[in-house]
Amino acid sequence: MENEISEIDFENPNDKRVPATLTQRFLAFFIDRLLCFLFLFNLSYFLPTDSYYFFSIIRLCEQMIPTVIIYHVIFELCWNGLTPGKKICRIRVVKENYEPLNIEAVFTRNFLRFCDVLPAFYITGIIAMLKNKKRQRTGDFSAGTLVVREESIGNEILNEQILSNDNPDLPSTAT
Repeated sequence: MENEISEIDFENPNDKRVPATLTQRFLAFFIDRLLCFLFLFNLSYFLPTDSYYFFSIIRLCEQMIPTVIIYHVIFELCWNGLTPGKKICRIRVVKENYEPLNIEAVFTRNFLRFCDVLPAFYITGIIAMLKNKKRQRTGDFSAGTLVVREESIGNEILNEQILSNDNPDLPSTAT
């Protein structure tokens, strides 16, 4: 059973963001992969093929990797850290330092999925998430991002407002 963490940033006691559980992340992962697979399956139905059914499936699987990366990058950029799977599971990608999610962070965290997948089915990513209190995978470490439960973040983040030192009700971003 997973331990609940009440605060994600122990240096800032005002930070009440709660990391997404492994169950939430896995379910979002499963939903997103299913949507990518259905998209490719429907697309491959319309593409001409002169090979056997087996080779069509292999070609479909080869196309899955770039499709997954493009899918995550587009949705996380356009939906402020959400994908359909994350939205259903009520989790969201946010920057550690309260800045708005930017294209560099989204590309970094999604391209480093390759590191998390190695040596087999996200073993590296799962170990990384279990070994740190913020439950970050390798891509999140490099990008400076967190995957948190939506109910633990304020409306300020959800409305894409930048947290600053000018608002005393919000956590400070000063170091």
